[in-house]
Amino acid sequence: MSLVHILYHVRLLPGGDEGVVFIGLFSTSEDAADARRARMHMPGFRDHPDGFEVVVCEIDKDYWPKGVVEWLE
Repeated sequence: MSLVHILYHVRLLPGGDEGVVFIGLFSTSEDAADARRARMHMPGFRDHPDGFEVVVCEIDKDYWPKGVVEWLE
């Protein structure tokens, strides 16, 4: 089983919408953590340090076999 670590940043925007920034795909959690640390003090990230998230997904796995309808139910 091959895994990918997806790093992104989420923050609340004026007006109540969420702003999501895709940062990258990494083969290890350590690489994702390094990328997070490299951005902690950059504009757009430093004011929202808790916005970083990593999702681990299995490569070649179908996560939505019935479409998004099952998520909405």
